[in-house]
Amino acid sequence: MPTVSRILKITKKDYADEFVNEGGMFLRRISEFPKIENDSQGDQLENLSYILQEQDCLNFKVNGVEQKFSGSFKAWHKDDPFIFCMYAMMQENTPQSNERYYLDNRCSSFGDTIVLVKDGVEFINRIVSYCKKSNTTMKCGLVTYYDPINYSGQLTPFDKKNELSYQQEYRFSFELESTDITEKIFIGNLSDIVEVI
Repeated sequence: MPTVSRILKITKKDYADEFVNEGGMFLRRISEFPKIENDSQGDQLENLSYILQEQDCLNFKVNGVEQKFSGSFKAWHKDDPFIFCMYAMMQENTPQSNERYYLDNRCSSFGDTIVLVKDGVEFINRIVSYCKKSNTTMKCGLVTYYDPINYSGQLTPFDKKNELSYQQEYRFSFELESTDITEKIFIGNLSDIVEVI
């Protein structure tokens, strides 16, 4: 199991300032990601609950005639949590003091500013504290990347197709009392545990 050494937020400058000074976190419903047109954020397979490849589908009968699925069978989760995405630096890829760390160029589509979370445990603790006060359910963890051509089985909101693996996503999932497609929460000033780099 890979170990996360640091998490980053890649974003636009104005949003980075809000994140640092107010703990502003812009959340989007998971069902909205398939609607985004650009390749780096849009994902037509986002929030699948199950995928079965053609060879794994069972035969079935319709009006007494045996049928078989053509292509893969997909089912989506009915839950629609709010998502906050970050970038995870893995322990084995963390540079030494005199080395540089290079993000995949495609990550630049998320913004022109990087905010480094220097204390990930404290960052998560502050989110948990916010969630307790606001009676919000939150889950977080690394996204797992799967091959949508060959994989058959169950999926969670923390699974994405492998062509997006360059994002190295660390994801937060929130259940909020809201009917909107986006929300913003504020967990408080983070300037003591984050740094714009």
